[in-house]
Amino acid sequence: MLIFDAPSIWLKKDLRSDKELVYLDMTLSKRIALPLILLLAALGIHVYVFDHPQHSIWLVVPVLLLAMLYMVHPELDRRWRERNPQRLPSGMIVFLERFLPGYPLLNAEQRGSLHKELDLYLQHVEFLPQGFSEIAEEFKAAVCAHMALLHAIDHQSATAIADIGKIAVYRHPFPSPRYPKHLHASELHRHDGIAIFSATHAVEGYHKPQEYPNLILYEFAKLVGLPEMGQKAHDHDALSRVSGFAVDRLTAHLGLPLEEIDLHALMLTYYFQFRSAFMKHFPEIGGGLDAHFGFNPNTSLPY
Repeated sequence: MLIFDAPSIWLKKDLRSDKELVYLDMTLSKRIALPLILLLAALGIHVYVFDHPQHSIWLVVPVLLLAMLYMVHPELDRRWRERNPQRLPSGMIVFLERFLPGYPLLNAEQRGSLHKELDLYLQHVEFLPQGFSEIAEEFKAAVCAHMALLHAIDHQSATAIADIGKIAVYRHPFPSPRYPKHLHASELHRHDGIAIFSATHAVEGYHKPQEYPNLILYEFAKLVGLPEMGQKAHDHDALSRVSGFAVDRLTAHLGLPLEEIDLHALMLTYYFQFRSAFMKHFPEIGGGLDAHFGFNPNTSLPY
């Protein structure tokens, strides 16, 4: 069962066309394995169907090669994918343009880097549904796109972001060992390499950005080291004027007390999510972030 229905912008059943889906699934290890499997089948037919048992020793060769390939295939596929990034399908580009905050700010080089990193994250990030069997491809794409965005624009934080290799997903807010008394919507454990989301809240953040904070961006923004820029977003009340979210509404949505909310990560989230209001209230910080990320400060956005 899918965690929610994908919107109509997707191509067919997935973010990719059927042809692209098959091509993307043919990793290097699978391309190597295919002739070995055919060889093993041919030898099996030769030995057992045509009754040549004296040649059975040759069956050991493809079996050993397949066993070796199985042991090394994760690293082999990762390196091959890094050298041969796949072109993103048009449905994915539509998603980035429509739902990824800050995508219009990227120059051509940054977009190329984002597309490459997104392809890698989609292949290597493991999604762990909690209490259900399957996660919609849209949600996987959304999480990986936010990771790829920050990876592409802030190389100093790229390693920390890439270290997040697992995403646990609940349907609704959840308690955890860190916050056992709070049903909260998201959490990040850098040293364990895992982020945790309530899918309902996370989806609202990018589907309805004027109504809800973007929790996916907020969690991964915790890994971005912000430069010192003089003017500060002094408190949550100041940031509330940017987003329009009252402090009590913010804490209720995140499910955590105010002291547990990362102010710097929230500031960076609002910089992308409510750029016009952010630049109005915090022009010095906004200008510093533009310079830090290499954005054109004159780029106009609809939000």
